[in-house]
Amino acid sequence: MTVSPDVFAKHMQWLKDKNYTTINLDQLVAIREGRMLSPEKPVVITFDDNNLNAYETGVPIMEQFGVTATFYQITNHLTNKNAIDAERTKDLAARGFSIQSHTLSHPVLTNVPMDRLTNELRESKRMLEELTGKPVLHIAYPGTAHNQKVRDAAKAAGYVTGSIMDPITFTEKSDLFKLPRIMMTDETNLAKVLP
Repeated sequence: MTVSPDVFAKHMQWLKDKNYTTINLDQLVAIREGRMLSPEKPVVITFDDNNLNAYETGVPIMEQFGVTATFYQITNHLTNKNAIDAERTKDLAARGFSIQSHTLSHPVLTNVPMDRLTNELRESKRMLEELTGKPVLHIAYPGTAHNQKVRDAAKAAGYVTGSIMDPITFTEKSDLFKLPRIMMTDETNLAKVLP
């Protein structure tokens, strides 16, 4: 779930050398729905949990290589100055990065009662939209915990996608509320996990 700065830079160089184009989740949905032409080799880069090193180290590397990413933010962490807080989140949005939801407080959504589930989903969406002035239509389920109740609640809250950790390829038949993601580490071989 973590990548050292040197390896991250090598991953970005590999994507550039292999002609991948980074897109955000709004673009992914538009491509899926036929409203946008897909680049030849699209890829979505995501970060979870408001980790400050993603902002301080990852963003300059991505900007160096001209790539973009989606930041799934825990809204209760926006007051933590040792994390990607509200000001840094606004800065990311202003720089063209996509800001999306990782819930209000990062609970295991399958274990919480319905009223809390609804609040976690709706309140985080509302707060991030208010902060950035942009729609928040995508959620990453904390700990990748989801079931039909969680997915239905996410859809009812106004989300268009829900992301999980599952290293399979996204296809035109994939469930948008079970978007697969690949967990990256220093040992990840991109040539083996990307088409």
